[in-house]
Order: sequence, then C-alpha cells, then structure tokens
Amino acid sequence: MSVLATITAMLRLASRPFLSDVVEATSQALILEKDPEVRRGAVFLFARLFESFEMELFTTLALDVRKIYRTLKWIATEDEDPVTQFHATSAIAELVRIARDFLTPAEDPYDFLKIQSTTNLRLG
Repeated sequence: MSVLATITAMLRLASRPFLSDVVEATSQALILEKDPEVRRGAVFLFARLFESFEMELFTTLALDVRKIYRTLKWIATEDEDPVTQFHATSAIAELVRIARDFLTPAEDPYDFLKIQSTTNLRLG
C-alpha cells in the first residue's frame, strides 16, 4: 500500500484515471482487512493522496471525499491498532484543513500586487 501511495503521489497526472479505483480498493482494504500493517498502509495512502492533490482533491475525487472521510473517521474511533488510529486522525486533520482552505475564499487576490507595486515605487 505504501508503494502505491508513493507511486500515486509521484505520478499525479498519470494516476488520475485510476484514482477512483485506488480509493475504492483502499477503502475496501480498510473495511475488510484485519492485518494492522495493511490497514496502516491504506491510511498512509489516503494521507499521501491528501498531501499530493491538496485542492485538486475536491475536483478529482469529488464523489469519493465523503466516503474517505467516513472511512477514516470510523478507523480513528474503532480500530484496534493505536498507530492506525493515530494516522487516521492525522489524515482527517489534513483533509479538514484542505476542505477549509478550499471553501474559504482568499482575502483580496490583488493585495499581493498592491504591496509589490508600492514597494517598487519606493525603490524606484
């Protein structure tokens, strides 16, 4: 699972057509698999997807985000392995941060230009 996470992160554009399948297989592994190592790898894969895709997550995996969140929430509260619970909680926190950034509009997008033009005038 961790190798798949690394490959998916490295090949962002190339992995898009298969991303939904990867999410489905990973969710099924979390639900059905009992081996803690496999479960840790699956949670790691979700965390890497969040890191790699950031804002694109909501356009690329729009229909899967809720499913991922619910699965991770269940893992964070119900899993027997404390390491898997910790990683699921961390992945949820990352997903919440990305969602907050996605839904919160930026302040004034032209602030940067105003500051830069003022600085240029002073230096010139």
